[in-house]
Amino acid sequence: SELIMEPPPTLSSKWPTSLEKMRVRHIKTLRAPFHLPRAWDETSKDDHFGKLYADLTPARRTAKLREVMTDLRHPALEPRYSDVLYRMATSGFYIGPNKQRGTEAHCKRCAGKGNTNAADTPETLEHAYAECGEVAHLWRLVTTAWNTNMEQQLDPSDLRLRLLGDRGEHKCAANEEAWRVVHAATAFTIHTTRTRQHSG
Repeated sequence: SELIMEPPPTLSSKWPTSLEKMRVRHIKTLRAPFHLPRAWDETSKDDHFGKLYADLTPARRTAKLREVMTDLRHPALEPRYSDVLYRMATSGFYIGPNKQRGTEAHCKRCAGKGNTNAADTPETLEHAYAECGEVAHLWRLVTTAWNTNMEQQLDPSDLRLRLLGDRGEHKCAANEEAWRVVHAATAFTIHTTRTRQHSG
């Protein structure tokens, strides 16, 4: 019988490797345990999404993370859209008080509206892409229009929906491609306007 090495579980599935084809890189994977990204680990100070899925078991949370990451790379999406979505899902933007200092750590949208408390509004991932006044309003408009046209009941205030496009139990194969494009275009619009405000 042939000896094979079964790779440890990660977000992507890998084929077992036979002993005769094993290389150093295969051995290294045996030594490296899989850890959730910090943005998905509710025990991390850098958590963004773990708390949103706190009701899931570790195995189901990993499965959900795998599903979300696959959906963000939907073939209907342009690469520039997928890139923004991936950076949102991994907290890969250089924003917020943990990564920026001074006025750059605060929301320019809030400051631009004459908000005297703008200096007290840290531009976290959640604030910049889901909760800021104008952004939240846009998500409500988009979600309401979707619900009306697709006869669904998506919750426009759900951060999983806004940040990740996760419709949960409302996910439907018949309109998944359309939803992916609508969600990605909305997130990309928010991203480009935010970038302009910080560069100008």
